[in-house]
Order: sequence, then structure tokens, then C-alpha cells
Amino acid sequence: MGHKNKTKIRVTIAVVVKLLVIIEIMIFSVQAADESEVSIDPASQNVSPNSEFKVNVSCVPGLPIKAFEFKFSFDASLVQVDSVIEGDIFDGYETYFNSGVINNNEGTVVDVYGLILGQGNVTEEGSFVCINLTSLVNGGVSQLELYDVGVTNETQYIPITVNNGSVQVISILPEISNVDIANSSPLDTDPSFNWVNITCDVSDEDGVDVVYLNITNPDGSYNNVSMMGEDNYYYNSTTAFSDYGNYSYFVWAKDNAGGSVSSSVYYFSMPPNWDIDKNGVIKVYDMTMISNHYNETGGMGWIREDVDNNGIVDLVDLVSVSNHYNEVWWN
Repeated sequence: MGHKNKTKIRVTIAVVVKLLVIIEIMIFSVQAADESEVSIDPASQNVSPNSEFKVNVSCVPGLPIKAFEFKFSFDASLVQVDSVIEGDIFDGYETYFNSGVINNNEGTVVDVYGLILGQGNVTEEGSFVCINLTSLVNGGVSQLELYDVGVTNETQYIPITVNNGSVQVISILPEISNVDIANSSPLDTDPSFNWVNITCDVSDEDGVDVVYLNITNPDGSYNNVSMMGEDNYYYNSTTAFSDYGNYSYFVWAKDNAGGSVSSSVYYFSMPPNWDIDKNGVIKVYDMTMISNHYNETGGMGWIREDVDNNGIVDLVDLVSVSNHYNEVWWN
């Protein structure tokens, strides 16, 4: 008899546990059905730099709703908010709407809210607001996040779920290729007799706006030189240099969408006129080279052995080299 009672007790406990599980599932299902869903719509999108786009803050009501409030955050280095416009969810009712405070430095819009004036509520899905934005030059992904979200009926806040979104700014940057350099022969630190020509190819789907050549001089100063374009593809710059020493340069290009890019850094040297063999140090061999052309004549700037470019290789050229004997200019 006792054994049968224990069996009945075990069966009863098992039934109670199953009933509790069923009840819990039913309660959860009812709660889930009652939750209103607030979402960024579309959840994701791709935009070009410097372009206008919009997102909606949409709601699918789980219960009748009368009012809403939220705050909104975004990456201020990638996008900015232009305006917040009242949505259509309360169409047909007189409403009170506050578009919030936009802060494009911090990447926030705060204190956005709206409600139905007087009696009434809605159960059909719609948009709380439309947010108009503009993408900036930088490429990347900005999260679009809602926070401090509240939705009410006539008497209380109701359960909600929040779905955030994102936007990717796709920046197609200019492409710099085939950077090349050519120079006069012979090289000379007198600008009347030398030139350095730097060329490159630049292409971009948005069209190339400007191309600059950035040159760092031996003393550390730098110059930006506009490069001239041919056929909207080939760019070149010809420059004369009067200071001897080591130079570096790179090409910088910007497209019509505002995207910019720099090339690798390249190097070249301008030897002083008295370093005849251009090896970085002044030695007797430089004077030997002058001796080999001694008393020869030609046009000004015709040969490196004519150090002073007066058209004749003579003693003055030897003395010029001798005055710099053992100097090292290469660094």
C-alpha cells in the first residue's frame, strides 16, 4: 500500500512540473506577443562619401501605443545628422512632437519624443521619425544606436525590444600609380641648367579633383606643387632645385567626392657642383675628372666638370673643388 502511494506522489509531482513549464511558456509567449518592436530601418545600408541618406525609427506595436521617446547615437567622424522629421505612425491624430537636440560633434540626438493629443492610440506599424543624415569623407562603418527608448499606452510604459542598425560609408579613393622621375643631364644646382620632372598616373571613379607633389627639401622645409593633368589621367611636374642635398617626395591626390590618398615616399639627391662624380664626398678624383677636360669649351651648363658653368673647364673649376676637399654632403 505504501509503495502505491509513493508512486502516486511521484506521478503527481511530474504532472505539476509539466504544468508549470507549460504555464511559463504560455506566459513568455504572451509577453513576447505584447512587446512592441522599435527598429532602425533599414537595418544596414551602404552610402558614398558626401551623400545624403535617411533612416527611419520604426515601430511594430505589440499593444496599443500613444507616445514614444528615445535618444540616438552615431559615429560623428563618418556621418552627421541634418534633421529629425516626425514619422507617420500617428497619422490621423493631432500630435505633439519634439525633434530633439542634434550634436554632430558628440554624435548624438537627444530628447526626441512624440505623442497623441487627447484620446486615441494606434496598433498599426509605422515610423516614429525619419532621420536625415549626410555621410562625410572618411570611409568606415557607423553604428546607429537607439537608447533610453520608451513607448507608452494611456497608462504606462509597455514592453519593447530595440533593434539597432548601421551604415557603411564606402570611399573609393584615388589610385596613384607609375610614379617616376627624370632629370636633366648633367644635374646642376644652378636652376638655369637643371630640371627634375616627376610624373604619375592618377585614376578615380568619382573623377580626380587635384593632384599635388609634396617635396621635402634638404633643410626639412617642404613645398606643395600642383601637378598638371593630361587626359584626366597622366600628371606631371617639372621643378628646378638650387639647394644641394637629399630630397624626398610623395604624390597626394583628391577626388571629386572628397576622398584623398598619398603615394609612397620616394627619394632623390641633388649633388653640389663640386662633387663631380656625385658620390657624396669630395676627393682628388673629382679634380682628376676636371683635369681630363682641362681647357675644353662648350655651352653654359654643358658638362659637370665646368663647375661654374662659364663654358670653359679651367683652373677656377679646379680651385672650386679644392676648396671643398674632403667635404661629405651625403647624409
